[in-house]
Amino acid sequence: MKENEEEEHNIITEILTTSKKLKICSMTWNMHGLCPTPDQIKRLLDPHKGFDIYAIGSEECLRSIFKSLFYSDKSVWETGLKNYFGTDYELLSSETLCAIHLVIFIRTSLIKDVTMVKCNSVKTGAKNLLGNKGAVGINFKISKLSILIINCHLAALQDRSEQRNIDFQRCINNMTDGYNNIDFIIFMGDLNYRLNNFNIDMNKIQADPLHFLKNDQLQLEINLKRFNTNGFKEGEIKFKPTFKYWNNTNNYQYIDTHDKDQIPGWTDRILYKINENRTNIKNVIQNKYDSMQEIIMSDHKPVYSYFTINFS
Repeated sequence: MKENEEEEHNIITEILTTSKKLKICSMTWNMHGLCPTPDQIKRLLDPHKGFDIYAIGSEECLRSIFKSLFYSDKSVWETGLKNYFGTDYELLSSETLCAIHLVIFIRTSLIKDVTMVKCNSVKTGAKNLLGNKGAVGINFKISKLSILIINCHLAALQDRSEQRNIDFQRCINNMTDGYNNIDFIIFMGDLNYRLNNFNIDMNKIQADPLHFLKNDQLQLEINLKRFNTNGFKEGEIKFKPTFKYWNNTNNYQYIDTHDKDQIPGWTDRILYKINENRTNIKNVIQNKYDSMQEIIMSDHKPVYSYFTINFS
């Protein structure tokens, strides 16, 4: 036992003395076609201070999915974020697929260490021809560390778990070409998995939401081996279902309407994967995984996660 403690101490000491450290804040939010004001952006981001990298994914960004098929510009949203971050951060890159968007801001002092920035998108809507559903990704290196961040919007509706499984696999297959060269991946977005079992008392969600995790479609699909995780992990969920609320409230629409396609769920998720075959990463800690119940302008709640990466 003493030898194990000494070995663990030596490993921790080596990590602390030889590693670089990178702090990442990742966030995904279905904005329900709305455009946040500067004050709403401030409320969204003020609780998340002091990170080296901010990866902000959004779905239904600025306008509806239908309108975004014809006009997908996200410059108003990006400008609002630039104004919030000021001169301490630079916009590293952004990628758009119709209403799906991803933007990455990096601390200005670190921009000199960034190389090989690449963007990609994958369509999964209408026989993989339309971008109403799909994913966007940004891959970059900071020093020797290769990072890929993906934001997605998978198939909607209560009974389409099989299609969501297929969508996820297609996004991963098309985004991780040459995965052996990527150290760390974040896969986030509106995955759209709902709760199974229409007979449960939805009013109880307000009082004891975590009781219903056993009905989470994503976990059920994973347990039944119908969803291939591809080695991705998820932190422990300790927050309420993030969908589907009446705008400007914390009240679920299903409780009033009993529309099966509005049944609540943890639709908005953040998964991550560490490439164990790479030696650049010494240690990854997921410091937090939570939602922002106080953000009420949309029918979804933003979900965020903090990561600390020690790397060589």
